[in-house]
Amino acid sequence: MTLTNTNAIESMISTGRTTMGNVKRWHDETTRKRWLVAGALEAERSFRRVKGCQAMPVLAAALRQATGVTPTKYDEEAA
Repeated sequence: MTLTNTNAIESMISTGRTTMGNVKRWHDETTRKRWLVAGALEAERSFRRVKGCQAMPVLAAALRQATGVTPTKYDEEAA
């Protein structure tokens, strides 16, 4: 898989719509968020790795250096 098109995003949205389509009653915003996450987790099962994903920390470091952005705690945990 590569990031040259939007197929992965469209697939996730489609799976989310299918999952959320089963909901008969929406209670509040928290319920909507839960169903949205449930749809994303269901779509995640069909995801494949991005080609070259092992080089992501190198890319992130180069982007930080080029932009002057300092890493956050979340960035370090994700890398």
